[in-house]
Amino acid sequence: MPIDYQPIEIDRNGVQHRLLVAGVGGLPPSMPWRVFLSSRKVAGAAFLEIIEWAESFPTGEAILATGHHSPVEKEVTRILLRRGGRVVVLPARGPFKQVPAELRVGFKSGRVHLLAIAAWKDSRPTRARCLERNALLRELCDESNKLF
Repeated sequence: MPIDYQPIEIDRNGVQHRLLVAGVGGLPPSMPWRVFLSSRKVAGAAFLEIIEWAESFPTGEAILATGHHSPVEKEVTRILLRRGGRVVVLPARGPFKQVPAELRVGFKSGRVHLLAIAAWKDSRPTRARCLERNALLRELCDESNKLF
C-alpha cells in the first residue's frame, strides 16, 4: 500500500516543525499525545512492566506516539491497536514508502498516522537521527510517560 504524505507545519511552544503526515482523516483529534520510546534491549522485569503499562493505556483519552523501531515499541503498538487505540509513528528515518504490514489495518481505519521529518530522505535510522527524533517526539507530546 503506497503512502501519500502531505506536508504540514506544527507549531509547538513557538517552534515550527516541518513534517510530512499520512493517515485517514488528517492528524488525530485534540487528545493528548503520550510518547513511548524503547531501546532494542530491555530487561525481562522491565518488559513485563511495559506490557502492563500498554494494557492499561487509556486508549480513549490519549494517543500513543512512538518510533516503531524496536521490538518493544512494536509490541506496545500492537497491544494498543488491538485494544482500539490510536497511534502516531515517527521513525528516525525518511518516510515509509509502504505502510508496514502490522500497521495497515489501523492505518486504513484512521487509527494510525505516519509522520516523517520532511528533510530526511534516507531509509536507514542513525543514532543521531534517533536522538533528534526522540527530542522532537517529547516536544510534540503532552506527556512523556515511558522511556525504556
